[in-house]
Amino acid sequence: MFWLKLLLLIFLFVFFQKTFEIMMRKRLQVEKRNIFSYNHVNKKHEWVDWTIRIIFCLIMLFLFALRVAYYPHEGDWGEELFSISIAFVIVSEMARAMMEWKYKENKNEAIFTISQLAFGLILLSTLLLTNGWGLFG
Repeated sequence: MFWLKLLLLIFLFVFFQKTFEIMMRKRLQVEKRNIFSYNHVNKKHEWVDWTIRIIFCLIMLFLFALRVAYYPHEGDWGEELFSISIAFVIVSEMARAMMEWKYKENKNEAIFTISQLAFGLILLSTLLLTNGWGLFG
């Protein structure tokens, strides 16, 4: 039953996110983005993005080393990894929005990026605060 609930939860999350994306894309008149490619606005954005990625990887390695050195018997560090991943997404998407606002003609692309990020964070927060929208509570 757990796996069925998890699949339903994933389906609902993707459904809500995709529906919001379609509505916002039409409202803001923004082109559809490719799902599995990360298009940089320009070379500066590419440099900033890779810098953010490298910094977050170094932070994860540093925290892992700290955890192994000071808490060797506590093997579960999923919460820290989850928090770092969420912080990475926020920083990366905000950098993307800033580059879109600064360098793209259509400023709605930056608004679209921020709205997608905000909606995703709201969905994730409600998911965590309600034990999977009541499915696991």
